[in-house]
Amino acid sequence: MPVINRITTTVDFDVLVYTQDWHPENHCSFIDNVKLRKLHPSCQKTVDSVQLFDTVIFDDKYKCEQKLWPRHCVQGSWGAELHKDLIVCDNAVKILKGYDPDVDSYSAFWDNQKINQTPLLRILEEKEVTHVYCCGLAFDYCIGMTTQSSAECGYPTTLIEDAVRCLDLDTSAVMRKKTNRCSDCLYRLLTGQGNGNRSG
Repeated sequence: MPVINRITTTVDFDVLVYTQDWHPENHCSFIDNVKLRKLHPSCQKTVDSVQLFDTVIFDDKYKCEQKLWPRHCVQGSWGAELHKDLIVCDNAVKILKGYDPDVDSYSAFWDNQKINQTPLLRILEEKEVTHVYCCGLAFDYCIGMTTQSSAECGYPTTLIEDAVRCLDLDTSAVMRKKTNRCSDCLYRLLTGQGNGNRSG
């Protein structure tokens, strides 16, 4: 948190964007909602055998893999609020995501199936943004996916390594390989050291 606050209060960014998961009560990612949906025949789990952090496939209109999380970031609840110690700068943009009950949304640009798009890309275009810098929680899911999406949209994208944290070292290593394959994903430390794909 102190690193992010230091960045946002000392670097003169043209646009600052804060993202928030904004899940409905019946969101498909909540493990306590697993019995609300039928599992696809190809799923190796049953509703009675699934455990926290398992991955299932629901037999719904999307039929996509879904990791099961604890209930979190429910719309209008304290859990969906930004951390009390995070400095939210004036005129910042807030992007809400994950509000479709039937599909998860890690990226700040679109949901995991790229069916619903957030306003973020339109806002970046309107503000004539040329470079994107990503930080926050959690690198192995939301931040990593947002980094990839930004590069996919054509933006030179920097992940500020000392301003991110992961949930799990194994999934973080997998995400690192994915972002390393994006030629526009750069990795820089605030110290000025870098270990990314490109220099500059």
